[in-house]
Amino acid sequence: MALLPVRQFRVIENRVEAKETFTLVLEPADDEPMFAFEAGQFVMAHLPSDDGKTKAKAYSIATAPCESSERFELGIKREGEFTSNLKNLRAGDSVGVQGPYGRFVLKKDAAPLVLFAGGIGITPLRSMLREALFTGMTCDIRLFISDRDDVCMAYESELRELAKKYPNFHPIFLFTRNAPNDRPCEACRLTPEIVRREIPDLRGAQFYMCGPKPFMQCVKEILEGLGVDTKSRLKQELF
Repeated sequence: MALLPVRQFRVIENRVEAKETFTLVLEPADDEPMFAFEAGQFVMAHLPSDDGKTKAKAYSIATAPCESSERFELGIKREGEFTSNLKNLRAGDSVGVQGPYGRFVLKKDAAPLVLFAGGIGITPLRSMLREALFTGMTCDIRLFISDRDDVCMAYESELRELAKKYPNFHPIFLFTRNAPNDRPCEACRLTPEIVRREIPDLRGAQFYMCGPKPFMQCVKEILEGLGVDTKSRLKQELF
């Protein structure tokens, strides 16, 4: 991974998305244009630490390239000291940004898209989804998104609204502990039966997944059991 310069970005907004999940909205603070990126890529965020040294951590870009000409968003789960420091940033504060990086990117072809998101792994897939929908891709798009409950799940309301607006987008919400009873969802973990029910014909689809290792292993095993060549048709990013 070639090193890119660290640029200073200004915090425009720091908003809560779900329990322990927040979004940083950033814009360049160095009078230079926004960097170009591909849907699914990540950046390194840099902050000074208590010992006087600068620390960095990778975060996926949550917005689509087509909507990020002046600013972009990072979707972050609060875990540990570094993310706590990011959570404490306020409008006008600065953060170093290095990137973009990553090969986990959306391919804009006519194939149906099938996305699997575990927890905060929704972040790069949100970027891909918004890019696909906002640039007029008309292929069928299925998103399987899994989390413990609706309190923890980020972007649920947004995803439901996108499904109302774009008839080719179909989200499937999976809650492994407590499922709400006032809207469509599944009160279970992902299973081969759910995948087969939602996608009767898996031929020709391109698969993307992002989330914790156990979730991704489960997805891979399900797809292989359904006859999918995961080496050529499944792209992944570990969170």
